[in-house]
Formats: sequence, C-alpha cells, structure tokens
Amino acid sequence: TMVEVPRSQLAVLQTNAQPARSLRLWHYRLAHANWQVIREMASNVLVRGLELSKEDPS
Repeated sequence: TMVEVPRSQLAVLQTNAQPARSLRLWHYRLAHANWQVIREMASNVLVRGLELSKEDPS
C-alpha cells in the first residue's frame, strides 16, 4: 500500500541489498553465457561478486 507523507515530514527508506546468486540470473546478465562457464567463473573467482547458491539446481 502507498502512504502519502506530508512534505513537512521526513521519510526514510532503508533496505538490504542481497547478492544475486541465481545461476539463471547470471546467465541472463552475462549475455546468455554457458551454464558451465558461469560455474567455472564463480568457482575460480573470475568475476567480483559472482556467487552462486549451493541450492541452485540449474
């Protein structure tokens, strides 16, 4: 739901960024790179921030 906040009041939004660990999402982000290539890049730490979930069946 949306809540209208009068301009005289301060509004703050706080969120927590979670790393994307889905193999499918990385497949899309890396221009449809081969699944095995993405796994190798993750295991050899060739891309900063590329971490895959251990539960990902893909």
